[in-house]
Amino acid sequence: MLVSRKRSSIDPGARGFHQAIADPGAVYSDPAAILADARLNRRQQLKLLVEWTQQLLDHHVAETEHPSFGGTLSGAQDADLLRQLGSAIGRLEAETGEGGPGVVKRLWQRLKSPQA
Repeated sequence: MLVSRKRSSIDPGARGFHQAIADPGAVYSDPAAILADARLNRRQQLKLLVEWTQQLLDHHVAETEHPSFGGTLSGAQDADLLRQLGSAIGRLEAETGEGGPGVVKRLWQRLKSPQA
């Protein structure tokens, strides 16, 4: 479940970070929970937020191309989650300079471009 609100028992610190990056939405309830996790450094937080955003966008593309794919969230929930992710990423980019300019913008461009 890419965007599930259900949280697992994965410890995102140390080795668990690599498990959490596979599905941040299964570990964290929302982007604010990633920002509040003191076990993560800013770079890890940014990676988790960007990965969650990418997974959500990929999920959207799959639903668009294959309506029978089935989603776990409504369009309004997806949009709200994307806004939260974008805000959190922007905040971290401003604080750290990590991720380069406009991570969210590049992800949205990828979503809007025709798939090969």
